[in-house]
Amino acid sequence: RGTAYVSDIKNILERFLGKNKTEQALRIFNLKYNIDSQTETADSRFIKFSENLLAGRIGTASAKILIEGVTKEDKISLKEVLNILEESKETITLNKKLTEQSEELQKLSDDLRNANENLIIKDRQKDDFLDSVAHELRTPITAIRSAGEILADDDDIPLEIKKEFLNNIITESDRMSEIIN
Repeated sequence: RGTAYVSDIKNILERFLGKNKTEQALRIFNLKYNIDSQTETADSRFIKFSENLLAGRIGTASAKILIEGVTKEDKISLKEVLNILEESKETITLNKKLTEQSEELQKLSDDLRNANENLIIKDRQKDDFLDSVAHELRTPITAIRSAGEILADDDDIPLEIKKEFLNNIITESDRMSEIIN
């Protein structure tokens, strides 16, 4: 193996992971292995650790090649380059599929939200309609009942007034039929 410098590897990590995440990862690594943060040369543990960090972001083969580039090791082979290209192609394909699925899920979510809002509106309209119908039915029912009670309770009502009450019952019954129909 060649020589690798912590500063070179750190620069690569910062480029792909960002400064904050890199510094946090290095602090954890140094604490875990009890390594002085001023150490200049990277040991095999640090190299492997850095490759693993990068692999999560750019793929295993790409990470290996980047780290090998700063460790002053042998040149990369054509096979390794092809592996990187294949891995990148797969990553791009997967990202495209994930983006499409995410967009589809967002559209479905929007459709469901709209459908739910429409159902809530329809439910309110139904309640308003039923309240209105109930009110409209109560009025003729009350009139019919009142006229019927008067006729039933008082035998001494003149015939002309009885006919008027019976006409009211018929009129209110017709009104109920119109409301129902």
